[in-house]
Amino acid sequence: MNAIVGLIFKPCKGFGLLSELLKHVMRECGLKQSDLVELLGVSLSRVKAMTSGRVKNLTREESEALITKLHIRGDWLATGEGPMLQSEGEREMGRRMDLLKLATGKAQIDGLEPHYSRLLMEILFYADLGDADALRKALNQLQTDEMALLASYRNCSEEAKVRLLQEAAVLSAGFRAGNGKKAEGKRDGGQKIVGDNAIQIGSVTGKARIKNR
Repeated sequence: MNAIVGLIFKPCKGFGLLSELLKHVMRECGLKQSDLVELLGVSLSRVKAMTSGRVKNLTREESEALITKLHIRGDWLATGEGPMLQSEGEREMGRRMDLLKLATGKAQIDGLEPHYSRLLMEILFYADLGDADALRKALNQLQTDEMALLASYRNCSEEAKVRLLQEAAVLSAGFRAGNGKKAEGKRDGGQKIVGDNAIQIGSVTGKARIKNR
């Protein structure tokens, strides 16, 4: 993990002081002290103190700035050992985690149901990520007419919900509900008889299955 609470520098092989490590970063990244001022969001006197050996440890904000802006590995920053820079995979993972955290925060809206918050989070995340296919799937979860149908179902009584599911099962099986010609016939033991076929409808789920008679 590259996220660290605060850097407590420990002298290690090649870098006896924090100042030596920072000077190495500046050389490798082509930075000047004025660049560190802007990068870390600190004063020039603070940068001079860090590079002269008067500062022993970095603050949390300073550490995170080096990790996120220069893509320096957190463990290298703490020990000076191993690769200094993050791999492409580590950078991409860090980017995705940052975008996910941002999207999750934006989706937390008072009064919004959890499933809508999750949907909003997915839309924001995939939009920022630039993943068109995933965004399209998130947006196409329910069409407008499907949402209207769902809202109507939720407003029904329990008995009406069962009936609505049964009628939907008949329609999805290719038959007309109610008194339609194709749907005419007698009911037999929870089955709706249509010609030589019987549509078996579950009393709770409303799922239909056509059975040849």
